[in-house]
Amino acid sequence: MRKIIGILLALPLIFGVAAPASAAVPASNDKLFYSLVTKDAPTLKAVSRPQLVKTARATCKFLRSGFTIMDAYEMMEENLFTEKEISAFIAGAIVFYCPEQADNY
Repeated sequence: MRKIIGILLALPLIFGVAAPASAAVPASNDKLFYSLVTKDAPTLKAVSRPQLVKTARATCKFLRSGFTIMDAYEMMEENLFTEKEISAFIAGAIVFYCPEQADNY
């Protein structure tokens, strides 16, 4: 469990700096994102909502920079995430923070 938390804390650094403030999403969306992702992947509850949101935004920045969803998936898989955790997290990030990437999912 601690390894998962450490990896999630490092993901924004792996994917790059968090999304710029111009990509602001209402706090209510952050709460809903966290609620839905942790419902599908309960082990992610060990990560704080602000950190999970920051990581989701960084993932979207990674995708917007030209990487594919499979690239993000493989990077997370290399860091010992389960398929269920990765799928829930990436799907949630796309729905809430970068819906323009949905066509690539």
